[in-house]
Amino acid sequence: MNPRYAVTAMTPPRIQILLPTYEPRSDFLRAAVESVITQTETRWTLSVHDDASTIDVRAIVQPYFKDSRITFARNPRRLGIGGNWNACLEKILEPTTYPLQPTPYIQFLFQDDVWDFSYLERMCGILDNHPTVGCVSGEHEYECEEEMPTTPLYRALEETRKNLLAPGLHNGLSFLQWWLERGLHPNFIGEPSFVMMRRFLIERVGAFDRRMPQYLDVEYWTRCLATTDWYFLAGSFGTFRVHSQSASARNRRANSDLCDRLLCIERALALARVPKTKRTTILGKSLAQMLWKMHQPSLRRKMSNPSSILPFLYFCVRHPIVCNAALFRSLRNRLPSPIHHHLHRAAGDLHPCTHGNARAAQCAHPRQERDSACQECR
Repeated sequence: MNPRYAVTAMTPPRIQILLPTYEPRSDFLRAAVESVITQTETRWTLSVHDDASTIDVRAIVQPYFKDSRITFARNPRRLGIGGNWNACLEKILEPTTYPLQPTPYIQFLFQDDVWDFSYLERMCGILDNHPTVGCVSGEHEYECEEEMPTTPLYRALEETRKNLLAPGLHNGLSFLQWWLERGLHPNFIGEPSFVMMRRFLIERVGAFDRRMPQYLDVEYWTRCLATTDWYFLAGSFGTFRVHSQSASARNRRANSDLCDRLLCIERALALARVPKTKRTTILGKSLAQMLWKMHQPSLRRKMSNPSSILPFLYFCVRHPIVCNAALFRSLRNRLPSPIHHHLHRAAGDLHPCTHGNARAAQCAHPRQERDSACQECR
């Protein structure tokens, strides 16, 4: 037998790895499985769980079944991204799965992603040595296809993490409050492929909210941070692939995240015990960003769909003061783009423009956009 497939039957697994799939690229999926097999930490099991793909996913991973640690399951019908993640969790949390000694650590790995060979060993070491830590994130790189419109966002995320995120132990509740002040943006905790969790944390927090396709992980992290400490491990522990057929790209094209972030912040504010006065400020800023998105011509047709606009309208009903104040300020503004300019100004999300002409003081682009994109001061 190939040594890399060898596993000692008497050694109980420490990590349960969950690999949800849907219409995967065969080369990417094989690379993901290979990155598991070559780990220096060998006490793991891998469950590939397919979401009723039209291609034969079992055939792609069939060569790896010679390793007794690797298993395969398939949903009889399509559950969607959140449904499949939850199906993975339900399967491993069943009492009959590991009746004698359940694996203490749970780790997702997505079909496009790969780990550095020491990833599992390093993550386990953090959890072993820090009993108050319920989840640990490993820093990683983003590999983007050429001409992906979101590539600059991922590059900015890498820089923001390096500049603002201190490596080491973080108090969960304090970090959640700090993250909320920044509108839960960007995703500092990271994608599930690079977050290892204790089993008891998942049992306590529960399932993913499948109604938030683009914010599944962020919403889940807010619930985790409200109950446990978090550790950030700096370095380069793998690669998160970004391409046109990924789940994130499909959700973004469908505009699935338009209201998710707003609703996620609303829930997290209660979990983080943020004072009511501060909640209004944070919600107002998030609403301003939401309205700015709605004002873009490319999104107007999508927002005519009731399924897209209804969650936003329900939010307005729950928070009439925040919404009325934002709309009133936008009506007072006489600039050519009142919502674009004034709501960002009300939210405190402006930056000084560096174009240097006479209208520079009126520039109202959000900080995360480049000055070269500014229309107000050209």
